[in-house]
Amino acid sequence: MDIVNYIPGLPDLGSYASIIGLIISLYLIFGVRKLRKQFDNFILLKARVPELRKELEGVTSSVIKLMNEYPDSLRKIQSEFSKCDAILKNLGRKIKGEHKRSVNLLQKLIQDELDDKKIGFLHRILLSNQKSIPEKNENEKQECIYAIHRKLEALILEIRYLEEDQKWSLINE
Repeated sequence: MDIVNYIPGLPDLGSYASIIGLIISLYLIFGVRKLRKQFDNFILLKARVPELRKELEGVTSSVIKLMNEYPDSLRKIQSEFSKCDAILKNLGRKIKGEHKRSVNLLQKLIQDELDDKKIGFLHRILLSNQKSIPEKNENEKQECIYAIHRKLEALILEIRYLEEDQKWSLINE
């Protein structure tokens, strides 16, 4: 004799339990996935972002020192901006939201400044009221470099605040 015949509704109960088990499994999979993303973001923000900020601070101080020897140091400044571009590319993968937009904008400004053949984004803004945009002269190049330096300083400050906010959010959670 079969046990199913003795207990009515047992097959239905097994089906319901199976469906409930599937729902619980899916819930746990998505929950663990979300926790893993939060943990990865926390580790990246806690461990790697402060190092990248310090590297950006080093580039910033190098650029300001090199500006004292401008225009003789233009190639060295461009080299520092190339380093900064690589750091920003790495940093852009680790942060999100408003801060990532700041990184992307600064990256665009630096890439435009490094490309001598085209008029940079910042240069267009500085000369937006003129009909035709002439080649950059030395004074305008210097002004663009200072503008990038200011944006870089602001980004470093944003990152520092982000690190502080992260500390407070961990305390409150």
